[in-house]
Amino acid sequence: MKEIKKDLPTIILFFIVIIVGLTYFFLGDYNDNDVDELATTEENSEINDDKSYESNEENISVSNKTDDTETTVDNKDGNDWVTLTDNQKFHAVSNALYNLDQDGYIIMESEYYYISALDEFYSDESTLSTSLSKALASIGTMSGTITK
Repeated sequence: MKEIKKDLPTIILFFIVIIVGLTYFFLGDYNDNDVDELATTEENSEINDDKSYESNEENISVSNKTDDTETTVDNKDGNDWVTLTDNQKFHAVSNALYNLDQDGYIIMESEYYYISALDEFYSDESTLSTSLSKALASIGTMSGTITK
């Protein structure tokens, strides 16, 4: 019983952080401009090679890619996310974080942090239509783990 009383402030702080984070998430009490800027940065950071191109007019990506390491978050939403393998999820997030880093953003967590958060975010069917790049940007912005 003494151990529980000793850890009580830590437990309370943990729940306060969770409640504040969820409040910001659901009430939209964060800067939408930051999220939109992050999402747009990621969507426009696709490195085009001879195997792939992106049409600016229709925002369609055509690709012959079969390698998991070339998986991106571009033009994907929650429906796509839930069908990716763990390896594809890792590489999609890793590539997105790399592009954000190249654009001057500071990434404070590993790929696994964002994969876990995205898995949790897309566990609710009502979020499946949210674009992957916007969800990743929202998670980074609200958690304070992606900054410029």
